[in-house]
Amino acid sequence: MTAQLIDTRSDATLWSGKYKGTLDDVFAIQEEVSRAIVDSLRVTLTPTEERKLAAPPTQSGYAYDVYLRARREIWGFTKEGIDRGRESLEQALALVGDNVLLYKGLGLAWWMYVNAGHTADAMYLDKAEEFAHRILSLEPGSAHGTSLLGLIAIQRGDIADWIRHMSAAHSADPHDPEHGTWLGLGWVWAGFPQRARPILEQQLAVDPYSAYVLYGLGSLAWQDGRYDEAIEIFERTRRLMPEHTGVQMLLYQMHASKGDLPEVVDTLDASGAPPESSPLATLGHILKFAALGRTDMVDRLYSEAFGAAMWPDAQYTHIMAQAYAMLGRTVDALRWLERSFERGTINYPFVSRRDPLLANIRHDPRFDALMDRMKAKWEGFEAELAPISCRS
Repeated sequence: MTAQLIDTRSDATLWSGKYKGTLDDVFAIQEEVSRAIVDSLRVTLTPTEERKLAAPPTQSGYAYDVYLRARREIWGFTKEGIDRGRESLEQALALVGDNVLLYKGLGLAWWMYVNAGHTADAMYLDKAEEFAHRILSLEPGSAHGTSLLGLIAIQRGDIADWIRHMSAAHSADPHDPEHGTWLGLGWVWAGFPQRARPILEQQLAVDPYSAYVLYGLGSLAWQDGRYDEAIEIFERTRRLMPEHTGVQMLLYQMHASKGDLPEVVDTLDASGAPPESSPLATLGHILKFAALGRTDMVDRLYSEAFGAAMWPDAQYTHIMAQAYAMLGRTVDALRWLERSFERGTINYPFVSRRDPLLANIRHDPRFDALMDRMKAKWEGFEAELAPISCRS
């Protein structure tokens, strides 16, 4: 490998070096290159930076490769993909031993079973938390362990802990776009676009092909009533993750909000997953049929097992509330919206006034009572997080 450090203003080479080794040497070479750059720039490292650079890496090239491949499977959201990713990580762990990235991947897999709607069993989150604590025992303050705790907080309905952990992870490792992305998403769903937008735009500059950064920016456009922009962003997201059934669900949601869903149903159905393929596909089709006024199809797709899988998640319960609101089933809509609030939805400005799919239930005094509680939570939220708000 040949590495060069060039001053782009003058096109002058400040430093260059050649390095040889195997994949297992990659992290040692990384440290060597980093120290050479520091020396060439005459930079003085802080004690914390020096410790990070000197710390022996816990990951091997093999483990890193397995982690990246498994992460791709896990983020596909299918149960089969999560199973494959988890099994490959477990096999690698048996060969490598304690390893931060393998533990991160395993924690992510157990969390994803819940996040993707395959189960509502809290045991899966407990397993994910075990791996987060294993990471932190190996590397105290690790951004990987801290961000995993932030993901777990999402599914436990604690949006404050979501933002706290992601803020800490982002501070510990600001160069990893995953931590900043999830921090920005936390502020999106808390209802603070002024906090979310600069973080997500910064992450987009780092990684313009990040589907989850686009998801955050698309959500901001949707919540602001810019439906055409939101649809364009989610179409870009679908091109990046064509197998992700959650993106199809979001496109149904965007077109229903705009009011043009009947005109695009055939196109979305033809290019997307059938309702029986996954829980998120089922949820998307329930929303679609609700927007079309097809109560019979909504009831046909709904099952107790499906409802139980959706029940822990703030976003999925919100979508169920939208579906029943569009059908005029106010009692059902309010039950699901109440649950969404319990699981962390505090975006009072959007839910109370701007969500077009909840329009049918805004006349109900029970909706007003729920909004009073949500408003109180939303108004006190920044004060609750004041120690981290200035940093994020």
